[in-house]
Amino acid sequence: MTPLVAPRSAPASPRSCRAPARSLATIATLCAVLVTPCVGLEAQGAAGLTDDAIPIPGGWVRFSVGSAWTRYDSRFLDDGTIRGLGDELSTDSLGPRQFPRLAPIEGALQTLTRTPGQRLTFGRLDVRSDARVVTTPFALEYGITRRLTLGVVVPLVQTRRAAQVRVNQRAAGDTAKTSNIGILPASLRLETATANANLVAKLAQASTALNGLLTRCAQNSAAAECDPIRGREADATEAARRASEFAGAVAAGYGTTEATAIVAPLAGSALAKSIEAERLALVTKLTAYVPGSIVGLGTLPTVTTEFSYVDLQGSAGTPGLLQNQFGGGFDSLATTERIGLGDVELRARVLLIDHSQRDTLPMRGARVRLAVGGIVRFATSRPDSARDLLDIDTGEGAGTEVRSALDVAAGRVGATIAARYARSFARTVEVPLVGYPVGGFAYPEFGEVSRKAGDVFGLDVTPRVFVGDWLAFEGRLGMERTGAPTFSAAESPCSACVVLDSSILPTERTVRLIGGGVRYSTVDSYLRGRARYPIEVSYRHLEAISGDANAPKYFRDQLELRIFYRIRR
Repeated sequence: MTPLVAPRSAPASPRSCRAPARSLATIATLCAVLVTPCVGLEAQGAAGLTDDAIPIPGGWVRFSVGSAWTRYDSRFLDDGTIRGLGDELSTDSLGPRQFPRLAPIEGALQTLTRTPGQRLTFGRLDVRSDARVVTTPFALEYGITRRLTLGVVVPLVQTRRAAQVRVNQRAAGDTAKTSNIGILPASLRLETATANANLVAKLAQASTALNGLLTRCAQNSAAAECDPIRGREADATEAARRASEFAGAVAAGYGTTEATAIVAPLAGSALAKSIEAERLALVTKLTAYVPGSIVGLGTLPTVTTEFSYVDLQGSAGTPGLLQNQFGGGFDSLATTERIGLGDVELRARVLLIDHSQRDTLPMRGARVRLAVGGIVRFATSRPDSARDLLDIDTGEGAGTEVRSALDVAAGRVGATIAARYARSFARTVEVPLVGYPVGGFAYPEFGEVSRKAGDVFGLDVTPRVFVGDWLAFEGRLGMERTGAPTFSAAESPCSACVVLDSSILPTERTVRLIGGGVRYSTVDSYLRGRARYPIEVSYRHLEAISGDANAPKYFRDQLELRIFYRIRR
């Protein structure tokens, strides 16, 4: 391996062109080192491209541009199998398990039906999703000396999380409904709330009247007004208690204002029938014990249309379940696409060992080269939105990184052993305050906290076979461990709040990688006058073959172009 400069003493003959040509070919084929992937793609969009381990020769600049297409539609499970990316949002029973602010309504329905196990469900939610991160870094590097290189990298990052959302979709001919509650049309909410409030008031009045009667009759049981309850005092007491309980449950479950009268049982459902039966039984008792006390007591509302996609997402300025107070104020569950800067990097690399051939003779013996580099990363990326369940950020923010690469070669074969350690700085972000999940449904309590991404350690072995002076084929085996992020300066909104079952929490994750690629260079031909421009083009494919639970099973294709130019001798 020799640098992109002519030997110190080259004969003034046509053969003198071969030394720089051979030097360029060696560098072109051995400079292909690790692609450092970012495994936690939901929290780190700006995935890095190839980072050369060998500094640019003194006096040369190198401009690099490329694109890496990272995509995944599944995650690893504990047993090594995978599950679809949308499974974390899919459910056969959409309700308080995904939207905890519905829990009081479910509790009210249990009270109304006298069934402690009564469930509130909007039915089936099926989400199919895939993610894509396209990183296009623009890099400019300058060789200060043969051993020292400085550079800057400005990445442009596009993130896209696609979603196909189906609500209560059934096969043709299947009429069985999985939901028992639905959303009231906005146009009916004021009228419904007024009717609900009237029913609550009537029940409260009946309970108060019956309790008053019980008190008076306890003092004078012979009074004529006590005839309806005489001998049935215990049952009348229970009826008064039930009327008060029923009134409170109606207020909590059905709503008594336009802002809270949003949901109601589905007409014809077992839930609606059970509540109506309880209401009629209560009315019968109250009518018998305190005649005339519940005049004008109406029925409870129901919805005739099963919960739908529009009810979930909202439309025409009317918030859906996701956006209203019961959902928690999330954005629509739809395809999310962003484009912006990643984290800008300043780089420095030093060539520590260079036991490579530097003359015009044919290559012989073993060749060894060791380089180390450091990176300072600035927080120019955009954090993901906590209220968008499908958003992907464009970077983790500021941090530092150390990389090293050891190149060894003999004849037409060689390899690079490369390592990387990255440490992020804390940045202020808005996140869900319960559990800090990175996937699935989040508890709808948000606030700003200081988040520090987990440290990253990567190790790669890249074997190569050189075909002539222009072409090299390579493989890749790698491992990367990403630590769990840490959070500070946050307070839980309540002591009883718990992480939702569907939430994916950030934990330490390790993935194992495999890949391969090809590299073509015209730099050698340029220095021999056989090409117009010195360029390098490379293509690589990489994929995660195994990983810890919830790590994305991703695939990456990378294409890169490099142009060299000497600006000083």
